[in-house]
Amino acid sequence: MPAATGKTVVLDHRTGAVAAIRFGRAAWWGYSTGSWILDLFQPISALMAKQGPRKKLPKELAVINADNCTGCESCLEVCPVDCIIKVQQYDQFHNLQSWCQIDIERCVGCEVCVHIPGKKTNPYDLKVCPWDAIEMVPTEEVAIAVSQMGGPPEYVEANWDRLVDTAQHLAELKAGS
Repeated sequence: MPAATGKTVVLDHRTGAVAAIRFGRAAWWGYSTGSWILDLFQPISALMAKQGPRKKLPKELAVINADNCTGCESCLEVCPVDCIIKVQQYDQFHNLQSWCQIDIERCVGCEVCVHIPGKKTNPYDLKVCPWDAIEMVPTEEVAIAVSQMGGPPEYVEANWDRLVDTAQHLAELKAGS
């Protein structure tokens, strides 16, 4: 693939996901189809990962409906703050009963995992998740959404502190501000 300048829209042929990448100048020679997106996002996500306390709470946070998620990782590849992880329910069966999950504490509400932001004049919305498993939920209601959609009931119960208590804390902070 030739060098590109500015905003470029590319298709990951492995998952069928569309990703928007903004680079000043990048050369993508020598990468196999699909794997070069992961290589390009590694240093950016590491640099943009949130460190320390939040400066501002977002109006909405992303929540993945685990029942709709297939674990295709298309959202994981485009997240600019690296807050999406893949959860394996059974370690001995790779990719069986797997889904992606958003670390609510690190999510900045940018909506890139839901759709690729385009120009205001462009009427077409580029969806990232082929299964429509990701919703933007108001911060005040995120604890309820995570407890209902965050995974199988036994998984949510076992990880309650990390999932729901964190979301509840953010909702209380948002309600107090």
